[in-house]
Amino acid sequence: MTDDNEFGISLDGLDGLDKSDQAVPPGRWAVPATAMPQLPWGTLATVPGPAGRGWVIDAMTIAEPAPGPDGQEGYLLVPMSENVAARRRGEENEAGMVAVMPRWEPTESIYIYRDESISGRRDKLPEPPDWLSRVGTSMFEPPTLRPRPASELPSFIGRRMRGLIDHKWVWCVPITEPYESGDDISVDVVRMSTWPSVVYGDSDVPTLTVAAHRLFAY
Repeated sequence: MTDDNEFGISLDGLDGLDKSDQAVPPGRWAVPATAMPQLPWGTLATVPGPAGRGWVIDAMTIAEPAPGPDGQEGYLLVPMSENVAARRRGEENEAGMVAVMPRWEPTESIYIYRDESISGRRDKLPEPPDWLSRVGTSMFEPPTLRPRPASELPSFIGRRMRGLIDHKWVWCVPITEPYESGDDISVDVVRMSTWPSVVYGDSDVPTLTVAAHRLFAY
């Protein structure tokens, strides 16, 4: 399912198929970009952290394929927040998208998160390890992501979550804390694709109400 938006950020593969029969959304694998077709502009990407240590997960967007200085295959990427800001400034100035500072990464260093069911992997996500068994595991590939009930988090507002909306597990951002609504405990959210519009103060962004127990974070 593709959920592109006016800011050009591609959420393809993020919103799952009909999973209303599942109590929780699917886990997510980090798929190497080397195992995927050419990545389109706007794809959310995961790249290495400072000096190659750790990971920056789903914070960069693909700009375009670009070879490195030695001809190595790679991509130019820009931060998702800067992508949105640049397009917004361009629209306000009626000049199109303004320049941003890209970052080059070799294809072998880029990963794209995909749901367990569409990741292309045949093995299932491993059982969640306890705390001590996670210590000392490899830093050379991003972690698998498992859903966690939002009710276990200290707060809801502004966090990237996944909620059951129209029988699909949809990425969204809460704009309220849980509140009583009749016999339910509810949370108001906006789709992740419209979250940038909220940040920029647009007042006509549609909001949705989701049962608090149907919201999960990764």
